[in-house]
Amino acid sequence: MGKQEAKSAYKHFVPPARKVENWHKNFNFVLVESMDDLRGVFKDCVPGKYFMSFDTETTGLDAEELELVGYSFCIDGKTSYYVPVYHFEYSGNLGEESVEFIYNRMVEAKKVFMYNMKFDARVLEYRGYKEHKEDLDKQRWLFVKYDMSKVPYFDVSIPVWLGDTNIKLPSLKWAATHYLGFDMMHFDEVTESTGNFFYLNPSENPDTVFYAASDALCTYLLVPATMKYFSESGFAGKIDNKVLYPLMHYEHEKLWLDTELVNRLMVEITEEVDKCERGVYDALGYQINLNSPAQVSQAFERLGIDTGQRTASGFMKTGMNDLEALPDHIKKQYPALDMFVEYKTLFKLKSSYVSVLQKEADRNGFLRGAYKTQQVPTGRLAAGKDAKNTYFSPINLQALPKPHVSMYDVFDLGDRSLFDKKENIIMGYKFVLSKYEKDENGNKVHVVPDDPSYLGWAEGMNPKNNIRACITPKLYEDSKDGEFIYCAIDYAAQELRIPANLSREPVWVNAFVSGGDVHKSTAISIWGEEKYNKDYRKMAKAANFSILYGAAAQSFADNPMFNMNLTEAEEFYNTYKKALPTLFLWEERLQRRGRREGYVSTYFGRPRRVKGYFDNRNFAFANRTIVNTTVQGTASDLLKYVLCRLWGSVLNNPKYKDDCAWRCTIHDEIQYTIRSSRANEIASVLEDVMRVKLPEWPVVIDIEVSFGHSAGGLFAFFKVVHEDGTWHYEPKLD
Repeated sequence: MGKQEAKSAYKHFVPPARKVENWHKNFNFVLVESMDDLRGVFKDCVPGKYFMSFDTETTGLDAEELELVGYSFCIDGKTSYYVPVYHFEYSGNLGEESVEFIYNRMVEAKKVFMYNMKFDARVLEYRGYKEHKEDLDKQRWLFVKYDMSKVPYFDVSIPVWLGDTNIKLPSLKWAATHYLGFDMMHFDEVTESTGNFFYLNPSENPDTVFYAASDALCTYLLVPATMKYFSESGFAGKIDNKVLYPLMHYEHEKLWLDTELVNRLMVEITEEVDKCERGVYDALGYQINLNSPAQVSQAFERLGIDTGQRTASGFMKTGMNDLEALPDHIKKQYPALDMFVEYKTLFKLKSSYVSVLQKEADRNGFLRGAYKTQQVPTGRLAAGKDAKNTYFSPINLQALPKPHVSMYDVFDLGDRSLFDKKENIIMGYKFVLSKYEKDENGNKVHVVPDDPSYLGWAEGMNPKNNIRACITPKLYEDSKDGEFIYCAIDYAAQELRIPANLSREPVWVNAFVSGGDVHKSTAISIWGEEKYNKDYRKMAKAANFSILYGAAAQSFADNPMFNMNLTEAEEFYNTYKKALPTLFLWEERLQRRGRREGYVSTYFGRPRRVKGYFDNRNFAFANRTIVNTTVQGTASDLLKYVLCRLWGSVLNNPKYKDDCAWRCTIHDEIQYTIRSSRANEIASVLEDVMRVKLPEWPVVIDIEVSFGHSAGGLFAFFKVVHEDGTWHYEPKLD
């Protein structure tokens, strides 16, 4: 059974609650009709002693466009209240006074339960946005109307999700049905006659009050129903909740686009797509719809090509993976294949990315990413688009294609204060695309510059079709070129450092602690020091990043790098595992425990349910999931922890917040904008905050730093500390 089959056959770890008929008859749903009535609800509440749930009703989802229509709350799990703030032509609206009142009650509460906290918190913090848009935009939303960081919030969707993280982003309606047995009223049912909650009259339409107030009630009741899943998750559950407030502010940040570059890319890629399309037609001898799988399948079959895969309707599969898996001699025999693959690659680049960037550049001039914390079973942040909410850009920032690698010649200009986008100068180092010429054998040879300032060459990003280069380091719309620099800090070999800490495999631990080369150490453990060479290191590196996470001998037999038949690959696979015995004993213990207990936990406590996979006898997938979750889930917990540290130490710190800002996160990398004149200082602070050293872990979770004039123009740097304690950054040379 494959991955998709395993997921489709999966049953929730927590059995669904028995359905409660007419559940609403056991509770009270009250319309608050005056400020005196509202104050009366809280008259016996002692500050710091009461719990409450809270939910908003709005005219839409976009925080810059919506209006707050009303809110609901519950403080005892029996009666839930709806407060009308501003309904159309309704005389009972309680207005801003009621919003300020409930905010103060939330600040005083022991805990405030919300479902999807980021949305409701953003609604309150954005109060008054339209009236002060110009001034607030200049402050990048570091000023808020109602400061939700003062509210002791708890997002109830977290324990609901922790019950089984294999279920993506459970809605409140789903959670109420599954955990409480309540079938809640749906939004479309209550707004059927008006289309918008704003136009409903709460005093004339009882469904208005019931619908809104039941959200707060069910949020309140879900706490005791799911709290055990939060408790068992330990630190991971706590950090899931704590990260929401800083993450909400990170989402506010605008990634300003280079509109001129976006438009130029569109023209260039359109020309390339058209050229590839004509090339395929010429190779085939006739025209077809290159985006029709059926027509492409028929055309390739006429040529004699067979991918060996068929769709349910009988057509040959011609997806990118199917075509790229064909033998090299087949690809060389049929030029239409390579041209078609290139066409599809460029067409996707144009339709999925460049066209979206162009629309966003025209609409706003910037991108804004939406981050989901309950999408990936391991706990990793997902950055998918939110199609229903125009506040966010319709693009997945984490999926922006990486540009190809190019080599650059590096020159030291001596002055560390020099930054110039046009000349590609960063901290006094100039980066120029390397030049090549052919030798007498026709081989490309790097032309070494004859310049005393030349240092060597460094790996960089190819400017051709470089989508990421469209994202600029501007902090404000009117920032000048060179005023800010782009910075990316990612975790180095996290997939190896974490299992080294958890397993205590001496080959890996000793290599990391001594500052040695973990891949070289692995190769020596496999083949011996006397046989070691760079080719063996490459093979060990490929194995290090794959075998632990489920790769089998067949994977190495299929990989041209290894040049092995299946028998040789099986021998290599077994030798590799024998060379790292402690690591694989740890893996086996994890898998036995996961099968016995039905779940696996990250180092910090986040559970991943695997019982359903074992029950369906999908043992291979379950075992891979156990190891992958332990490592990647631990990495995700660490990232969320670091995001919280960054907020307090740097990104919301008055000392830095006007000179440093979040841009985005891509898996184990966080990107920033830094004021160029403070880049040396602030990058060092960011390094210290992001580097993780736990007392009980022998291996540091270390980082690597890159700088550039765009997200697609980054170069790796390293920190050089001087005898007097000062430091500067130098480019990493190849």
